[in-house]
Amino acid sequence: MCFMIVSVKSLLNLYQFPTGRRLYCLRRLLEELEGSGLDALRSRVERAIAADEETQDLEFRWRGSQGRTEYGPEATLLNAELCRALSALDENLASTSKALGEDGCIAKCHQAWGSQSREGVQC
Repeated sequence: MCFMIVSVKSLLNLYQFPTGRRLYCLRRLLEELEGSGLDALRSRVERAIAADEETQDLEFRWRGSQGRTEYGPEATLLNAELCRALSALDENLASTSKALGEDGCIAKCHQAWGSQSREGVQC
């Protein structure tokens, strides 16, 4: 019988996106909500963007007054892992769309993914 030992710390150690990455995602979500009729959700996303913009301003001011880096080694490793996963997803979409045809569903997904990833987050 195999038992898995799990600490409480590992259960509570959730990863939170940095403010800049969270703002990027919220802004993309806001674009997708345009004309969707989901006004209540759109309003909440707009409030979240406003709050994160204030948070980002505070972070910039705080970082400017400190002589240290913002994130620890765990976040740096996680960011590298995330970038590898996003790159792998892009390569998978490209090869699958090439194999199945450039006018299929996968190809359209890859085109949408490519336009979003080139505009936003750089690894």
